Amino acid sequence: MVIFLNVLTRLDATQAGLSNYMIPFFGVLLAAVYGERLTKSMVAGGILVLVSTLMVTVYEERQRGPAPSSLPATGK
Repeated sequence: MVIFLNVLTRLDATQAGLSNYMIPFFGVLLAAVYGERLTKSMVAGGILVLVSTLMVTVYEERQRGPAPSSLPATGK
């Protein structure tokens, strides 16, 4: 919870909220590392979570537009 609140101060609320969808994905991966058997539906669900999170992130970045340059203007 502390990590989530720290991320929330640094990112947009939508971006920080997307991290909640990643918790089950990493939980399943951790279970697989410790010997739990993965089914095809688990793998498909994980891929769905990753792809949808990526799509929302890319969409938000495109809506925001290019980042302003941090270089000072030369006036030329």
